Amino acid sequence: MKSPEYRWVAYRGDDRVGFGRTSAELYAQCVHQRGFKKDEIYIDRVEPRVLPPWEAEEIDSPFDHGEVSVPRHSS
Repeated sequence: MKSPEYRWVAYRGDDRVGFGRTSAELYAQCVHQRGFKKDEIYIDRVEPRVLPPWEAEEIDSPFDHGEVSVPRHSS
């Protein structure tokens, strides 16, 4: 990342096309200046990582709600 003030990143497919101070700045750069279609770009905020990229990170599953009992059908 260029500096702490550039907190947004834009991708077009697998290609990183730029960093920006705001998502609106990147959107204008991609769509209006470079001529990309809206559905060709992905813009998201850059968040610092606690662990280095090569370390595994534990995440909570949105589907994990504790133990789930499944009723058994009797034959």
